[in-house]
Formats: sequence, structure tokens, C-alpha cells
Amino acid sequence: MAEGARPRPDGSSRASAPEVRHLVERLREARESTGLSFATLAARTAYSKSSWERYLNGKTLPPRDAVEALAKLSGADPARLLALWLLADRAWSGRDAHDVRGAGNPGAGAADTPGREQGDAAPRRPAGPFGPARRRRAAVLAAAVAALAGALGVGAWTAWTYGVGHRSEAASPSTGPCSGEACTNRDPEQQDTDCWTDAGTRAQREVAGRTVELRVSPACRAAWGRIVGPRDGDRIRVVTADGRRQSRQVAVPGHYQYTLMTGIDRASEARVCFELVDGPSGCTAWGR
Repeated sequence: MAEGARPRPDGSSRASAPEVRHLVERLREARESTGLSFATLAARTAYSKSSWERYLNGKTLPPRDAVEALAKLSGADPARLLALWLLADRAWSGRDAHDVRGAGNPGAGAADTPGREQGDAAPRRPAGPFGPARRRRAAVLAAAVAALAGALGVGAWTAWTYGVGHRSEAASPSTGPCSGEACTNRDPEQQDTDCWTDAGTRAQREVAGRTVELRVSPACRAAWGRIVGPRDGDRIRVVTADGRRQSRQVAVPGHYQYTLMTGIDRASEARVCFELVDGPSGCTAWGR
């Protein structure tokens, strides 16, 4: 295996995470634009034919140098590909969901009936607010992504939407970075909010072949819901401990859908409830 590459994590769904799939799709497009076969690609880079096949089939996360090499050959924007690689690396390594692991899924066994969340108790021991250290880590990641263009000698960073092809139900106009309540009704995956750069999964639930997730950005102090592998008619909403709800959704056809954001002070103030078209309904645990 090529140096720096990471095999598919055993016993997890990280390799099928939207961030990883997004990167793989963009890399495939870059390779197709070159017209090069895997063998020719191997001859023109430091990576073997079998390595490229694994990278572009999503079996192994490619090393950063491989992404840069493909960007150079294809003429693709290296800043954009490396920004996607950063997000995929977080999801693949498990850093994206570290607060979910080992915490169990309290509340997931509650009766799966619509509207049940109104009677459920709020979290007993709320986690502390997003502290300076967590915000600093988020700021570092956001700065790293934004600095890629300059570091690579690329001109001004062009505004782009992570997840091309989204359709939105009247999301609020984007006006730059936001925090807390100012993020409510904003699209978390719009590049100018920067909320996607440090987003992590703080609660999740596997149900009927889908993954329902509570996504939280410490830097933005905002939460949103995401469902991976949805079917037409599936609905999700963010529910907060003080009774607010966010159900306006954005879809990435064939991959996932997510809600707009709701401002929060703590991850423990929010969870995601779902109503699936084939019957199951319920909620994730409160965030951690």
C-alpha cells in the first residue's frame, strides 16, 4: 500500500461518509478529465495502478500528495480538492465522531413514534459550552482550508458550495460567517459561513438502512441534522431543549440531506428527530 494511504476502517461506516464520497467523486472527475488510464496515471505519479484503483473506488483514503498530484495532472483546483481531502480525512480517521464513540446512545430506545420528543426529558447533565480550546481548534482548521489557495500559489479563493447540486427550501441569504442565533436558518455547507470546516457528529442513530446524525459546529455555535442514504419522503428536524425546531432541508440527491442550522450554546441542547417514509420514527440522543 502506498505510503500515507489509509485502508477502509473495519467495522465502521466512515468510508461511506458523505465527506469521503464527495472527495472520491471529485477525484474521479479529475481523473476522467485527463483521459488517462490507471496504468498511465501510475506511470506519471509516485503511486501504483492498484493504489489509484483503491483511491478512486473509495477503498483507501489517498494520501495528500496523491491528491495534489492528480490536481496537477488534471488542472483541477488544488485548493478545493485539498479542502475536501481535509474533511474526508477527519471523517475517515474518526476524529469527526469522537464524541459519539463510547458514549452509547441514551434515548435511542425511546418509543419510535412521531411527536414523542415533546415529552422526553432534556439531557440530565448538560455538557459545558463550547470553550476557547475547541473554538481555537475550529479556527485553525478553517484557517488551514482558507489558506490552501494562497499556500499553493492559487489566486483568490473562489466562493463554492460544498456539495454541488443542493436544492434549498428558501434558505436565508448567506452574508458571511455567523455565530449562535445569527446562524439560524443559514445553510451550514455554504462556504462563506465556514461552519462546515469544524463540524462534527455529536449524536447518531442507525435506522432502516439510514444514518441520522446531529451535526454541530463549535466555532459557529450551531447545530443541524443530517440523514445519510435517505429515501424520498424521509424527513428530519433539529429539536432543541427549549422547544425550538428546524425542519427546513437541503438535499444532495442520491447521497444525503440535511437541515438548515439552529443556534445553540451547547451540543447537549439539541438532537435530531426523524420520520422515515417506510415507517420508523424517533430521535437521536442529545448531543455530547
